[in-house]
Amino acid sequence: MSAHAVGCIRCQCEPIEGSEFVLDVDMLIAAVGQVPDCSFLPKDIPVTKGNTIEVNGGGETQTPVAGVFAGGDAVTGAATVIKAIAAGKEAARQIDASIREQNGEAPYRGPEEAWIDIPQTIDEEAQEQPQTLMPEIEGDKRIGSFGEVELGYPEEEALKESMRCLRCDMEL
Repeated sequence: MSAHAVGCIRCQCEPIEGSEFVLDVDMLIAAVGQVPDCSFLPKDIPVTKGNTIEVNGGGETQTPVAGVFAGGDAVTGAATVIKAIAAGKEAARQIDASIREQNGEAPYRGPEEAWIDIPQTIDEEAQEQPQTLMPEIEGDKRIGSFGEVELGYPEEEALKESMRCLRCDMEL
């Protein structure tokens, strides 16, 4: 398989001077944000010159219009999917808080962390054990897929692996 040189520019809506670089790649998938279409929004929701929705700032997703929230690329412009997901979660939290406040309810409080009991077996005659092989998706099923390759251990194997030997006091 031959590699092809691809010229790239790092940008944040506008190219950053001096950020040009070259990568040797076999395949390139362009995944860039687009300019949001805000034309459908009512005129009372302010849109910036960069065609993004104006919010109250400071991590807020609330627009200056009561009850209207926005997040992700529609607010920040092109960014990563991780930032868009985080903005969606934050918008959901702020919408929930707004509704609860309107209804005179207490803010949402998430569940306490669940405790997972991992049994610890100390065997004075522990022997070195090889690492359990991680189950993986078959090679022919990986082609053309973005699915996880490593499938994770079944519970019984995970427990065996967790108890394999985590003792630093053993001399091997």
